Amino acid sequence: MAATEAKKAKTDKDQAKQEFLAVFERLRDEIVNDDLLAGQPEASKKWVKEMMDYNVPLGKLNRGMAVLDVVQSLAGSRGAELSEEEVFRAQALGWCIEFLQAYFLVADDIMDSSITRRGQPCWYRQPHVGMVAINDGIILEACIYRILKKHFSSLPAYVHLMDLFHEVTYQTSHGQLLDTTTAPIGTVDLSRYTLDTYLRIVTYKTAYYTFYLPVAAGLRLAGITDPAAYKLAEDICVTMGQYFQIQDDYLDCYGDPEVIGKIGTDIQDNKCSWLVVQALQRAREEQKKVIEESYGKDDEAAVQRVKAVYRELELEALFKQYEQESYDKLVKTIEGQDLLPQAVFTMLLKKIYKRQNCDSRVDPGRATEEGADRFYRRWSSFVQSLMVDSTPGIVLGSISAAGFALFCLWMYVYFRRRKIIARARRDRREQLAEAKQAQQAQQFMTDGDGKAAPAAGGGWRARLEELWQEFTAGQALKWLMVLMAAAVVGVSAGGLAESITATNDLISDFWRIVDGVYDLVAELNVSLQQLGTSLGGAANTLTDVQGALQTVVNTVTGVPIIGPILGNALPMDTINGFLGGTATEAIGALNNGSALVLNDIVPVINNTVLPEIESLKDNNEDWSLDVQDKWRYVVIAVMFGLLILLSAAVAAACYWMKWGLSATFLVACLWALNAVVMFLGMGMLNGAKGVANDACLYGEDTVIRLLNESIQGDTGAKVQSALRYYLGQDNLVDSNGNPLLTNATDECNPELTAALLRQFADIEIHSTLVTVWDLADQLPSISNLLNGINLPTIPLVNFDLNSITRPIADGADSLQGLLNDVCNTTLLLVRENRVWPIYVGIKSFVCCDLTNSIYNVWVPWVVAGSLTLVLCLLASARVISATVRPVGRSTGAPEGGAAAGDKAAEPIDTFTSSGKGSAPADGAGQEPFAVSRA
Repeated sequence: MAATEAKKAKTDKDQAKQEFLAVFERLRDEIVNDDLLAGQPEASKKWVKEMMDYNVPLGKLNRGMAVLDVVQSLAGSRGAELSEEEVFRAQALGWCIEFLQAYFLVADDIMDSSITRRGQPCWYRQPHVGMVAINDGIILEACIYRILKKHFSSLPAYVHLMDLFHEVTYQTSHGQLLDTTTAPIGTVDLSRYTLDTYLRIVTYKTAYYTFYLPVAAGLRLAGITDPAAYKLAEDICVTMGQYFQIQDDYLDCYGDPEVIGKIGTDIQDNKCSWLVVQALQRAREEQKKVIEESYGKDDEAAVQRVKAVYRELELEALFKQYEQESYDKLVKTIEGQDLLPQAVFTMLLKKIYKRQNCDSRVDPGRATEEGADRFYRRWSSFVQSLMVDSTPGIVLGSISAAGFALFCLWMYVYFRRRKIIARARRDRREQLAEAKQAQQAQQFMTDGDGKAAPAAGGGWRARLEELWQEFTAGQALKWLMVLMAAAVVGVSAGGLAESITATNDLISDFWRIVDGVYDLVAELNVSLQQLGTSLGGAANTLTDVQGALQTVVNTVTGVPIIGPILGNALPMDTINGFLGGTATEAIGALNNGSALVLNDIVPVINNTVLPEIESLKDNNEDWSLDVQDKWRYVVIAVMFGLLILLSAAVAAACYWMKWGLSATFLVACLWALNAVVMFLGMGMLNGAKGVANDACLYGEDTVIRLLNESIQGDTGAKVQSALRYYLGQDNLVDSNGNPLLTNATDECNPELTAALLRQFADIEIHSTLVTVWDLADQLPSISNLLNGINLPTIPLVNFDLNSITRPIADGADSLQGLLNDVCNTTLLLVRENRVWPIYVGIKSFVCCDLTNSIYNVWVPWVVAGSLTLVLCLLASARVISATVRPVGRSTGAPEGGAAAGDKAAEPIDTFTSSGKGSAPADGAGQEPFAVSRA
């Protein structure tokens, strides 16, 4: 029931988060409309509201929500429930922690010159913010104490809460100071990277405000005053905080960016991390030299050299050892104290222990593009890829099918030979009567001590047959069969619920992702159209500017008196350089870029990509949703329901063996059902799990291959190049071939636009864009210079300066506007700004949600099928042995009579013509196993 619990936990968490966010909106509005700031202009209120919305509620909110968890754990330990007001206060106190977190992050981003935070540009990098963000950080911190005063000043804990927030702010600020001075930007001094320094940094910068503050705040709100409780909480939370940060350092180097949600840069950023501290402690001199020469450099080769040293020192294994030891120590401490409920700490520990965003059950070592050959649309390749994972199910399903066929044949043979069997049974009764008489006569054959004489004949074969009889006819087989049937019933009942829960909304989630992809592609298509139009518009504007500047040159060279005045006032070298071929080249390049985007790429998206997605939805969405909403219940309920009913019926029928033909029929049906379960569960579901793994590993390359089949030629190559970029297989490079961008950005420049056009359209217009950007900067100054010239009035010289000034000024405004459009479109097209979060969401769905759901369905099917297979074997042994035994191995009487030690067998159905069993002969008792002798 793991998936059921996980789904319920996720639903509860989502609901709790929504309730928590609702409290933020109330607190934000109270702050914006604070009476203490009465008379503030609306612009100021709007700024504060926007600033809080941008910085406070967009994180994971784990710190803030932990306060309510702590308070609820304390109340639950007393058997009490929180009132609505108590819940609100706990949530409001949690938001105080989130405001403190926002304040720290705004300041940290400015100090580190960070670009993005939480998937968006840092607040200070907003064009209208800048260094005003410093004051905004102060406002965020001040909001904490306004909230505390408004909602907590009447409580006994008010002073303690004020002191707690001041104390933690003091500790965290000193941790930040130690961090920035230990690893200052631009300076690499590895002698400062000691374990003691590292632990001090993580303790004061992370542990206190991330772990101790939520717990201590919850304790204060719950009325806990015992100093020992706070000392205990501090010790546990500091250890937990150190473990959390060390784990974060490990994931920065070894974590999959698509899983942990970020690209690790600790090595490039010269961070004092746990890994480099451990490496410096363990490295040989030559290894230390490699670290000293490579650490802190934003160069991929240098990063790989450092990671190679990490591998040589086996730091990954060292971390896993530390992780387990730290976890065991924390658990021992938590379980060994009785001051506070264990749940106060375990709910935090569960969130961080072996922290991963998902468990995709995919082997990263198989993630090669060549592996996509298995995961391909051609039926032959697709079937081959399924066969590998489906083989166990096919084999076991075939065994079950063979069992079904055997029992069908068994029933047929016995039905056709019912007269022979009846005659053999009569002969058997006579043999049993003779054997009984021989056994009675043998009672007199004793030695002088009164012991029975050893029976003649027999040997090890007879003993083996006797043991087999004891097992098959006795209680052991019966109860084994009953226990196995009970296991099948239990697993099937659980599997029924698990299969339904694990597949809830799975198909709906898939189609929501498809809708998101369609909207994104449509948005990118519009952006590309805008880019092509803007490039064409820039070319037209450049043509007008070229004409106006040519008029200036003609005036300077051809109009007396006025020409020299203009020539001395204007940067003629720049103008002549622009007109000397640069203008024509730039106009041609812009027109070519516009044509390639509008005529090659956009039509392919309009005519191929978007229709393919629409076709996928139109052909498959309705029936697949019907499967989710209706038919999956039927399949799951029928399969597991039949398993439950047949297992119970087989156990009952084979236990009593009153109706042998019926028992045989039920066993045959169970074999048939198990064959289906094996084919579907261990076969098809295992194959589907393998396909989901392959989709996670090779999906990107497969999409590109399929697109290559649909779009041929140069246009297809351009679209594939763009797709490779968006799927993370290619990165943008500058004109020198160096990586250009790895994070989201809000800064546009000619290099970025040229890199996108290079990736999408395979054209090189970097120099052209630089020229256009420079011209856009220079035209306003040229226009201003022209406006500042006072030309003398010269008789007979008819010259209107506005005829030159106006086109240049209009061209400057138009060109600047068009370049703004180019920049906006460029930023929309940058993968990290818009596409990457959606791509990671799709990847997470395939690698995590889909794979795990299939796995959670596959497990109960495989377990139920395996147990049913064992039950089929036990029931088959019971039916066959009980059916064969009464007939015997020969129609002749056993030589010398039955052995004295032979055990009795039960009367059973021998398939007479009526299908009912015959009673044993009068006085025969239970029939012993007959042994033929040569």
